[in-house]
Amino acid sequence: MAKYNLDFYSGEDLYSDGDIERKILELVRQGVKLEDIDEPEFPIVYHLSKERENVLNWYPFKEKASILEVGSGCGAITGMLCEKADKVVSVELSKRRADINYGRNKKYDNLELIVGNINDIQKEQVFDYIVLNGVFEYAASFTNGDTPYETFLRLLAGKLDAHGRILIAIENRLGIKYFTGAPEDHTGRFFLGLNDYEDEHNVRTFSKYEIVQLCEKAGTVCNKFYYPYPDYKFPNVIYTDSTINKMGYGRDYYNYNENRFLLYNESAVTDSLKREKAADIFANSFIVEICREAQEDERKIEYVKLNSDRADEFKIGTRIESAAGEKFVYKYPLHEEAKVHLDRMHQYEQTVYYQNMRCVAGEKIKEEIKYPFIAEETLNDKVAKAVFHGNKDGIMALIDALFEPMFAKASIADYRTKEFEMVFGKVNRLEELECVKPANIDVTCENVFCAEDSYRIIDSEWTFDFWIPKQFIIWRNLNELYGSHKELEFKLPKKDFFRHYGISDIMAEEFEEWNRYFTLCYVKANRMEQYSVSKKSFDFEKHIKRVHEAQMALYIDRGQGYSEDTKMHKEVSLKDDTFETVYEIEHPEEIRRLRWDPAENRFCACKVYVKAGQHEFRLKAVNADLVSEGRDVFLNSDPQYEFPDEAKTEGKLVLYGTLQYLDDEAALGLLQVQRERWEKRENYISTIEDAVIARDAEIQRLKQIIADMENSKGWKLLEKTRKIKQFIRR
Repeated sequence: MAKYNLDFYSGEDLYSDGDIERKILELVRQGVKLEDIDEPEFPIVYHLSKERENVLNWYPFKEKASILEVGSGCGAITGMLCEKADKVVSVELSKRRADINYGRNKKYDNLELIVGNINDIQKEQVFDYIVLNGVFEYAASFTNGDTPYETFLRLLAGKLDAHGRILIAIENRLGIKYFTGAPEDHTGRFFLGLNDYEDEHNVRTFSKYEIVQLCEKAGTVCNKFYYPYPDYKFPNVIYTDSTINKMGYGRDYYNYNENRFLLYNESAVTDSLKREKAADIFANSFIVEICREAQEDERKIEYVKLNSDRADEFKIGTRIESAAGEKFVYKYPLHEEAKVHLDRMHQYEQTVYYQNMRCVAGEKIKEEIKYPFIAEETLNDKVAKAVFHGNKDGIMALIDALFEPMFAKASIADYRTKEFEMVFGKVNRLEELECVKPANIDVTCENVFCAEDSYRIIDSEWTFDFWIPKQFIIWRNLNELYGSHKELEFKLPKKDFFRHYGISDIMAEEFEEWNRYFTLCYVKANRMEQYSVSKKSFDFEKHIKRVHEAQMALYIDRGQGYSEDTKMHKEVSLKDDTFETVYEIEHPEEIRRLRWDPAENRFCACKVYVKAGQHEFRLKAVNADLVSEGRDVFLNSDPQYEFPDEAKTEGKLVLYGTLQYLDDEAALGLLQVQRERWEKRENYISTIEDAVIARDAEIQRLKQIIADMENSKGWKLLEKTRKIKQFIRR
């Protein structure tokens, strides 16, 4: 049983996801698995999904290794590390998360789980590997000093064996997804990382260049970069510097963030980055291998594909390795039950071939199948070039050249068998079609390599020894093709391609049902799709139009009040914030009142005039919040103007003036100006009030002085003397 160490626990958890962690802990204690939960909340999916292990379950850890896992969280990869190593020490700051981890992985005798800050744990022990999975970006929040990331990296290097390696999984600050509309992962703020984290000091990620520089400053070596795709959280492909700009990097992927926008076609931009040999700079995530000194491996992993989002019996992995100047491809099981599937694939690749087309056969070595690496161009590479140059005829010619030999021996057959329906579901509408047997339904352009006069096909995984319609195989290929090249639809609509191969709309609908059954019911793939949410489209043209076009409305009351039924709506173009529009009104003599709204649900500043017959005057705002520079400023969602009586009887009204939409910042600026004006006015009024009070007090003081003088003996004697002098003068 695992050891649970609380010697370094401070008694306080510094971070938490809240009550959801209590729920996860209870699920773990009850032994509930993710697949047993109906509609789980996404935090539960995130913490408990086996897909999280893909971040490092492919990594070639040496035998009998010791691993230090820093920031293990709820144990997403702890169990996998325990199965790879002789000893795992897992450190976690939060006791509640450590409780979850322990509940999941207490069965491992080679695990010690420590609750505490790694900076405070004094243990004289070095490790072969130190793993940080989504942790390094938080170093500033638990490491003191002006250079917390360098300091933390030095600390980790001190716990590393001389030939050991630090493995850090982290987002790329310059990841392409952040340009295309994804919020920064840790704060939810858009473009925060791209703006170099402005006012954020507790968390940050780094670009590829910044990571290299950081390693140098910490006295370590950035030995290697891996590029998990779509990111390190739920990766299904691992690329390296030798493959990221060449292979299928950049495909569409599941999105689990509800606040995700799609500003432009990410896959198309990624294709451009690959052509520029710059995809690595803009990868969404990195797995960084850091050493105390540079190290070379006899065997280098260059590419990994992990088909783990399937039923257990179909979970297999693919990796490309290079050794002694040669490259090889390996297929291997990701689950015990998948060994049978690999054996069946190995059998078909040795026996199935077509004219000018041959499957690449591998060599069975223990549980794996080893294949030669093929360096030729794929058919997908050739199609990509034709797409880039807009060569529609060239695209069709490439696909024709593939299918002609492949279906040369196709014949009409009744494919509606029990075997077919077990794999593809019930056949509903289609009659007998031209079929092939045995049939490889996965002869996609990416799986076909082009020699001068022949094709070599890799991956016979989905080959079946029963009749399958050739149009269905073509349909799957084209779907895959258009999925890989989104821009192809604009140059050669998919329906035109379907018609070229005799695939009707009814066929396409039926094939879609077969493929869905095959994927979801037979292979049980794409289970993570149920947790994904759609990316929100952002139409710049529409937004620009909204900025430059005003949504104006004239409301007419003919005795029954204002209503939407009597509204005259107009979209009016703005030029340098000026406009002019005309309303032609029937039966103006029936009008009781007129109201004009310059905008809908927008803050705005207006100065509006109306020409009505011989009259011309400025409209009066009904509900303006303030006046600034002669403009009525509306900081509410329903700005309104009213018309004078002279305009109500005219059948033609010409409105003109200025209209400026205000964003939140501009509106707050105007409010601040108005506030300052009010404060000055209040100060002025207060000053006058103070002066009046002071004057009244001075008058009262002088009056009192006079009264006191009049009551004094001297004043009275002086008064008598004044009266005697007046008497003598008379």
